[in-house]
Amino acid sequence: AGLRIPNTPIVVDYWTAKDLPANSIFFLTHVHADHLNGLSSSWSRPIHCTPLTSKLVQLRRHVRQSLLVELEYDQPAIVYVDGHGGRVSITVTAIDAYHCPGSAMFLFEGYFGTILHTGDFRLHPLLLQHDLMLGRKSIDVLYIDNTYCHPSCEFPSREEAGKKAIQVIQSAPQDSEVFIGVPQVGKEELLIRIARVCHTWLSVSPDRMETLQVLQLPDVFTTDYEGTRVHVVLTNQITSRQVNHWLNKYSRVTVVKPTCRHCGVGSLPFDAHPSIQLIPYSDHCSFSELKYFVKQIHPRCVKPSVSSCHSNMDYFDDLLDHSPMTKYTIPQPIKTLLACHMTSHELLGKRLRKQQSLPLLRKRRSLGVEFTNNCQLRPPADQSNQSNDEKENQPLPLLTAEDGNLNQSCDPVTKKSHPLVKVYYQLSCKHLAHRTSERGNTSHDVWTMTCDYFNSIQPHQSTTADDWSEFVFNYKHK
Repeated sequence: AGLRIPNTPIVVDYWTAKDLPANSIFFLTHVHADHLNGLSSSWSRPIHCTPLTSKLVQLRRHVRQSLLVELEYDQPAIVYVDGHGGRVSITVTAIDAYHCPGSAMFLFEGYFGTILHTGDFRLHPLLLQHDLMLGRKSIDVLYIDNTYCHPSCEFPSREEAGKKAIQVIQSAPQDSEVFIGVPQVGKEELLIRIARVCHTWLSVSPDRMETLQVLQLPDVFTTDYEGTRVHVVLTNQITSRQVNHWLNKYSRVTVVKPTCRHCGVGSLPFDAHPSIQLIPYSDHCSFSELKYFVKQIHPRCVKPSVSSCHSNMDYFDDLLDHSPMTKYTIPQPIKTLLACHMTSHELLGKRLRKQQSLPLLRKRRSLGVEFTNNCQLRPPADQSNQSNDEKENQPLPLLTAEDGNLNQSCDPVTKKSHPLVKVYYQLSCKHLAHRTSERGNTSHDVWTMTCDYFNSIQPHQSTTADDWSEFVFNYKHK
């Protein structure tokens, strides 16, 4: 669900990339799981978000509070980007997205013109009164929530869908257990409305209660499962198998699943299961709401923010401002930052350091991103007398600039401190592994090849994977 905005250091809901521009500015729209993939306690760069999102991401992903930069709704803030040759400022304004607690759109203004990233959002009466909707801002590029960007995706307002959910619960027999499936965060307004209209407590798990306490919502929730017949469960718990399990436990069961996820797909799931009621309640815009939003914003360009089958932006062509796009020049400090990418080994530097004393038995999945500046390595020790398993599992020690074990040919690498030296050295080991059997000891050969490659790179010269592949091929066939 995340993206990098081209020609800028702006990154929104994107935490798993293996190469990112140096000094990227990170923004988090909300705390739904699909927008948090890759974000964990190992994260070490500032994240801009709303105060409520800040509290939730600390609770759910244990991100350090010192890294969270809080943005109040409708209060423009200036973010500075320092690069070689100066400092560039970007103004960002968080706007309530009315999707879930703490959710935000981000309005970016800077050398690139004006960009609006909606994140996930739903039209709301208060949003209709915002300056954005009144045409007081000229938008060059709109990144829009395209979750339901298709003519078949039409559903009622949350107000109307909420009425239907309440009717289903009120019509359920009094001896029936009621289960409502909602996300860990989101649809709280619906739950509170159900509790008040139906005059009932809603039982929740201790984990959800912890989240609800952060949100400081009305006291209608309880962890006493036996004290009420209406229970809140996670959306993914609403399956035919789970419902059959409840039916074996209770005499009668009514299951309410408020979602529009199956909108426009023809036959609905659970049609054959009379106990499950799908309610067309959504925290995303319907197709007609999206068209109305684009008409009011009147951007020069619209792009999807979600990777999905509903990514056709041609539906909005007649609603765009067809005047020329704002022309801009990328400032030199930004150019420098965009050209300097962080490699996967730099991003995972902390995890690699932790594993130095342990055999590297298999590649481990990244649970987060760690940015480091140390990008130099010492050639590994002589492995000619080690077994193949020992060679494969031998970790690569890090090198400091003061290390005296480098030979003369490696000095230029040390001086340049090229940010790709670690990953290229390890690729060298992989590409030239076959030389072990041919020449006995490859440690010196591999390191020499890496040094030869970096010695051939001029200062500030960029290099690509294709350049490297060609160099390895030529080296292997000397």
